[in-house]
Amino acid sequence: MGGGRDEQIPDASARLAPLASSERLRLFTLARAQDTRRAPPAYTNALRRALRDTGFYHEGGAELMDRSLRFSPVLTWDENINGGYFNDRLDLGGLILVADPANLARAGVLVGGRVDATARMSWDEGRVIDLRASAELAWSPEHDIGRASAGVEACGRNHVTGWTFVDLCASASASQRALSEGSAAGISAALVHLVSTAEAAHQFSLELDRRALDAGFQTGLTLGWSAVWNRAVTEITLGAGTPIPDATATRGRVSARVGFLWHERAVSLSAWHVQASGGRLLGMDRADRVTGLGVSIEARRGMSIEVTHQVTRSTIALFDEDRTGLSVRFRLGRR
Repeated sequence: MGGGRDEQIPDASARLAPLASSERLRLFTLARAQDTRRAPPAYTNALRRALRDTGFYHEGGAELMDRSLRFSPVLTWDENINGGYFNDRLDLGGLILVADPANLARAGVLVGGRVDATARMSWDEGRVIDLRASAELAWSPEHDIGRASAGVEACGRNHVTGWTFVDLCASASASQRALSEGSAAGISAALVHLVSTAEAAHQFSLELDRRALDAGFQTGLTLGWSAVWNRAVTEITLGAGTPIPDATATRGRVSARVGFLWHERAVSLSAWHVQASGGRLLGMDRADRVTGLGVSIEARRGMSIEVTHQVTRSTIALFDEDRTGLSVRFRLGRR
């Protein structure tokens, strides 16, 4: 598994590798630096650890390689804690319907906690099984209401040849607010390939998934590209989903992210756009367009501040939204 020749010493890109969302892309960036045979010893040690973590020093038999349990406090501003409507009126050709005030959105500060548990087992050379579980509970003292969410995932991550991998995953999740709740379960298969150019390390992915949602079943296709350059990390994702009869379902989505270091602090800029359609309300067709922007900055080691703004425009004005979020994220716990 070589990272490919490079005429430059990619020290800068190796420094940015931790900003990449993909563990494999981080590993590949270190291997790319090592292939110059001029990388500092710290990169060699980091590469060995990364290879071991992904099952490449497997000695036979199943082995529990890693496990972790982390608790993080939750501190966030949510403009729709209860999952209610942002608008209180619906115009039906001059007939005005007014929503019950109890069903309108409630905004405020949420405090609570989050638990994340992970385990990784190696069972063959370059092949691991990842298990993940998480749960979050947050409460609004102002409104005396809360929200909760939980999820589990199991993935088999398999090295095929060179820098090509195949992943098989199964997952389930659920969320609950005062006026809404939802659940989902799904399976997915992904093909991942990494390549090196003189300018950057690249990862390409193709994923097919089948999900069981509250509204019905949906099949999705996702294309992904991410890269680590000398000054930034970039990611782009394109997705499409099949319609769900008589339900509003996500049909297309695109997202992009740029990460970089600013005064040695990690900064991330993100943008996304989602289109959903297929539902109806009182005989009217519903189609939604959601556009959002976000910025995250590392305030100190183990703590980041994230600000997001999202705008939803629907063919039914009742579902129009302008939502701003502010979160302080912590990375605490024990391994």
